[in-house]
Order: sequence, then C-alpha cells, then structure tokens
Amino acid sequence: MSSSSFLKVQSGFTLVEMMIASVLGIALMGAVVQLVIENNRDFQLQENIATMQENGRFSLMFLKRLIRQGGYSGKIGNWKGAIVFSGDNGSKDEGAEQKGDSVVVAFEAKVDGVQNKDCAGNLVVDGKVENRLYVSDNGKLAGNLVCKGNGEGSDEKPSTSISVVEGIDYFQVLYGIEQVDSNKPACHLGVVNQFLNATEVVKNKLQNRVVSVQVALLFASKNDLLPAVTSKNYSLLDKTFVANDKKNRKIFKEIVFMPNAMFNIAGSPISSHLCAMSKKVKSKKLERV
Repeated sequence: MSSSSFLKVQSGFTLVEMMIASVLGIALMGAVVQLVIENNRDFQLQENIATMQENGRFSLMFLKRLIRQGGYSGKIGNWKGAIVFSGDNGSKDEGAEQKGDSVVVAFEAKVDGVQNKDCAGNLVVDGKVENRLYVSDNGKLAGNLVCKGNGEGSDEKPSTSISVVEGIDYFQVLYGIEQVDSNKPACHLGVVNQFLNATEVVKNKLQNRVVSVQVALLFASKNDLLPAVTSKNYSLLDKTFVANDKKNRKIFKEIVFMPNAMFNIAGSPISSHLCAMSKKVKSKKLERV
C-alpha cells in the first residue's frame, strides 16, 4: 500500500465538517434548553393559577361561613346589628396595617364553652362574638387574609388572630341595605336595593339595615409569570387597584346574604306580607270614609 493510499484511509473530519457539526450541535442544544425553559414556565403558570384558584375558593368559603353568622342571637329582641361599625376595631374602608377594607361580623352565641368562641378559638365569656376580617399589610406586595376575634384567651392559649390564606393584594367590602317602602316605612320589603361602603353606611345611619355583604379579593401569583412588566387596572367593587409588575392576578367576588340579620330587621316573609296587606286595608278604609 502506498503512503498516499494509507493517508486517505486514515483521514478524519475536515475543519469545515467539524465546524458545521459544532454549529448543529449548539443549535440542537439551544432548542432543547429553550424547550425545557418553556415547559418550566408553563408548569409555573399552571401551578400558580391552580394555587390562586384554590386559595380564592377557600377564602370565599371561609368568608361566607363567618359572615352568614352575622346577626344571630338566641335572645329575641337582643340583636344590635350583624356588622359592627363603631369603635376603633369596627368595619372600615381602608385603614392602617391592612390592604383595603375590613369587616367585623357580630353574633351572640350560646355560652357553653363550645359555641362561644371566636374564629381563632378563643373563648368569649359573654357569648357576644365579634370576628374582624381583613388582609394584613406585612410590608410585602401580597398580604394574608386574617381573622381576629374578640376572645380573651388564657394563660395557656393567649388571644391571637389566625392567618387564613396568603397571596392577596387587595380586599374590598360593600354592604347590602334592606329596602323599605317610602309609602309604608314600618313594613320591610325584604330585598336589597343598594350596596354602600362602610363610610356611607355610617354617614346615612343605616347600620341596622345591613342584611348582606359583598366581598372582593384580588389574588396575585407567587412568581413572575408575564414576559414583561405590565401595568393593569383591576376594578374591585368601588375601588381600583393598579398593578405594575410581571405577576398574574385574578379577582374573586361573592355576595353573602345574612338570613339572621334579615329576620331581625324584617321578620319572617309572612309577617312582612301581612304588614304590607294591613297598610293596604287601612288605606282603603280611609278612602271609603
């Protein structure tokens, strides 16, 4: 075998071939890395959305359970309102150390050591339970839904608040006012004709006509999910929240009816109907006279 034939048999890739192979390898590797990044981003997106959905549903369920207790009392005629507006710890629009509004739900429980406890499990000696619901402002972008009761606690278990759900940017509350017929002010119609914030309720002295509560929570994703910083306005009842970041957000709303409050104000549907009928009968008698 000649030397030239031996060199041809033993020759490898040329420099050009090696460069082409390297470029193709780098391109393929880049595509694989990009695919992994996209899959990870999609996974984070789905995980964050699922977490917001779960936390949002649980928050509404928790709020409904507590708010529906408003106005309950085992003593007839001893009711003073389902929602507390007075005092430093009353329901308020905005406020220090909270993101948005707060609502204080009141009811009178049986004093048996079991039912007369606030949302944190603290004992309320006289049975007049008040649970304050708000979103804490802990210095971070998103806060926690918190419930703080008026229980006294004990040496073993001091009075505390409980953190229910995290990841909330804003909390808004409006109050449903029971309608009264202007022609028959003593008779209640048993329906809500307007929703007002806490300031308007107090200003118009409508505290004892609140029969429902409308709540709205704005949840934010834990991670940055948007490709770029985006400015967006979110309408929550009577307020607007402006976000300017890469987070995804979702609003959860609910109107919670308080049957005990309605019963205490208007009585049973039968009594309201009879009241209205009696007014009509009296007016007809006056017309005949």
